[in-house]
Amino acid sequence: MVFKVLSGTFQIISKDYVIDVGLWRGDYNLDTHTSVYQGPATAPNGGLGYFIVYGQDIGLGSGGVLVHASSDFLGEYGAQWDVQLSAIRYQIS
Repeated sequence: MVFKVLSGTFQIISKDYVIDVGLWRGDYNLDTHTSVYQGPATAPNGGLGYFIVYGQDIGLGSGGVLVHASSDFLGEYGAQWDVQLSAIRYQIS
């Protein structure tokens, strides 16, 4: 199953990164209940980063599926980040 990221931003230490939704994509494995999202985002200084986020379904809630997601990426000034996220995935008709 392939799906698209429709919109979004994320914040790391008070810096907003804007997701370039036209270039993000995601894949979901029905057998393992895992997902991967990947694509570019623009940093506050205008620099581009490319992100790969891995997700694992952990339960149901708020009308969607609760997902634990993680990503490692190289941020501004060469800092290596390990990001752990909790998210909700919704089906949009």
